[in-house]
Amino acid sequence: MIVYIADGASGLQIIDVSDPYFPVFLDSINPHPNSRIEKCIVHNEQLIISDTNWNELSFYDLINPASPDFVCRYSWNLATDDMVIQNGYLFTGNGYYG
Repeated sequence: MIVYIADGASGLQIIDVSDPYFPVFLDSINPHPNSRIEKCIVHNEQLIISDTNWNELSFYDLINPASPDFVCRYSWNLATDDMVIQNGYLFTGNGYYG
């Protein structure tokens, strides 16, 4: 089993926890040298990460969960503080506009 951990300035950590007593660090994702990854979600073999320093959402394909493939990036003028997928739509929220 693979877990994805949003780890702030350290980026997104990818860890194999097949044996919970001996987790294995596999890789990390840090889209920019000064990224700050605060949130991540997995949905339908897709990983979405929120970079609050760059106000970006990055999308990755999880066909190989241990090595996500970059698909695209969406930038806008506000940081994403939280996100959820409901009924096939991605909803984001932030501290300023909800």
